[in-house]
Amino acid sequence: AHGGFFDCAPKKACFLTGVLVRKVLNIQFKEKNATPFQKKLHGLRLSESVMKNISKEAQAKLEQYKKNYYRELETVISQYMTVGDKNWPITNDEISFYFTTGMNLADLFKTEKEEEDNDGSDK
Repeated sequence: AHGGFFDCAPKKACFLTGVLVRKVLNIQFKEKNATPFQKKLHGLRLSESVMKNISKEAQAKLEQYKKNYYRELETVISQYMTVGDKNWPITNDEISFYFTTGMNLADLFKTEKEEEDNDGSDK
């Protein structure tokens, strides 16, 4: 629906990684009443290499919590990251922008299992 906004694979990868990271932070807050994963986000000043690392670490964290309801999302992120390959055609500021936009809109993307765990209510 927003093709002009997401006109290249790296923008989509950054946005969707932001969605995934917000899911991790929400799970951590629910489990620990804290969000230690936030420390891995480099103050939201991101680059291509940092973004790729964050994606990997978010997936590992979800596995650690045994709440990885996002395998399909992870697959799509990986597809966009591999299409983008190296030397993304976007700036670090754009990487940070698309990532934080994904974090901010993450609640629009919910899985059935996530709905069950939340008993239909948001935090």
